[in-house]
Amino acid sequence: MLNKLKTVLTLLLIISASFAYTCTIGVSSADVTEREVPMVWKIRDVTSYSTNNISFFEGGRYSYIGVTNPGDDRIWMGANEAGFAIVNSFSADLTEGNGNFNNGNLIRNALAAVSSVDEFEQYISLVHDIFSDLELRGNFAVFDAQGTSKMFEISNSNFWVYDTDDVENNTIIRTNFSINGGGTSGMERYFRANTIVNNLILEDDLTSQNIINEMLRDIADINGTEVELPYSFGDLTPIVNTSNSICRDRSISAIIIEGVPPGVNPKFTTLWIAMGNPLTSVLFPVFPFMNYDFTLANEISSASSNLVSLFWNQANNGYLNTSYFVQNNGFSLLESIENHEEDLFEDFYDYYEDWTEEETDINEIAWVLNRFIADANEFTENISIELTSISDTEAVLEDDTIISYPNPFKNTININYSRIDNIKQVNIYNLKGQSVKSIKLTQNQINDKTFTWDGRDNNDKPVSSGLYFTVLKNDRFSLSHKILLIK
Repeated sequence: MLNKLKTVLTLLLIISASFAYTCTIGVSSADVTEREVPMVWKIRDVTSYSTNNISFFEGGRYSYIGVTNPGDDRIWMGANEAGFAIVNSFSADLTEGNGNFNNGNLIRNALAAVSSVDEFEQYISLVHDIFSDLELRGNFAVFDAQGTSKMFEISNSNFWVYDTDDVENNTIIRTNFSINGGGTSGMERYFRANTIVNNLILEDDLTSQNIINEMLRDIADINGTEVELPYSFGDLTPIVNTSNSICRDRSISAIIIEGVPPGVNPKFTTLWIAMGNPLTSVLFPVFPFMNYDFTLANEISSASSNLVSLFWNQANNGYLNTSYFVQNNGFSLLESIENHEEDLFEDFYDYYEDWTEEETDINEIAWVLNRFIADANEFTENISIELTSISDTEAVLEDDTIISYPNPFKNTININYSRIDNIKQVNIYNLKGQSVKSIKLTQNQINDKTFTWDGRDNNDKPVSSGLYFTVLKNDRFSLSHKILLIK
């Protein structure tokens, strides 16, 4: 077995490069999922690309399906016909390497060569033995057809293994830190994801449908506090800083992979994939043992990217314009997504039961799954038409909602928020999403609904000229207002 793995690894070596990936991943054992199968999931956050591709691969030990960057064969999430599934997140706190074999290479070679979590562990050891030019800095959630499910933290010279059987709720979450790296990157998303998944487990409701809706479409503010969509606050159109949200502007795809029940052929491992931002695209299912025409699937990624620019274009840098999630002329984006997927899951599991209980013509399976892909593509086209028909003027905060003067300002700016209640604290952020000033309002300011800022940060030092965002928050929502400092 080791010789076979070593041969495959050597043949599959691919030159790597460095990109910024800040994802949220998880793995659960069959003990806590509603269908009693292991599961991994991931929302893929990328700053270097706005789209990604899904492809079928063969020629190794196993055939497999994976998600790649355009024009690149390295894989960032996928599963093979042996029932081995893997997703990853970048770990910012592990030691940087010299960059010729990275996380994407590791995943692709694993999908081509290994069939179990035990083999994956042997494979990592071989990688460390064979290659010296490594750039491995990541968390890897995996499961196999035998029901084993684990989280690996892998560096250039070492790896650490965490078994779902050894943790509370049999579930492990990672964002962009590792236990052995000692960092805290993505900690807000980590706590938020744990809260969501633990609630689903407590309710015996951990399913792919709930993971996509409750977690991978979750929106939170900069403090990691849940923001419920759609908003419905009369004339207000809140804009929320989602830089610490699980789903955000850099999210370009999502996946949930389900293992098979005992006795079912592992080739029926199911990949539920959203080929765009989860707020702008719907899932479709595929199996890793058969090829598909992924042209329509990859078109979804481009269409979704265009819609994301609508949602986040008013304030940039992670500020989500939620006006697109309010019902407009009878159209509700989230309701449409949920209704589509509700029917999809029901239809798929009816087919799945038939396919796994009796021999089925592969052409029939291919026809059904390609139809699901086509339906997902058509859905994205339809919501694109609906959303782009919403006027941009409906998405901008009106002057009588928050009034600032003088704006632009040189020394001091006055801000009045007469139509907003129960604001007790104001935070001011720069374009990078960093908090530069927190203002605790006095009782007189709360009563008058007005305050001033003198252009100084929390250390009483003058800030530089530029665009800033004043974020007002109460118990129901956050509102963002642009102000411009010119010296």
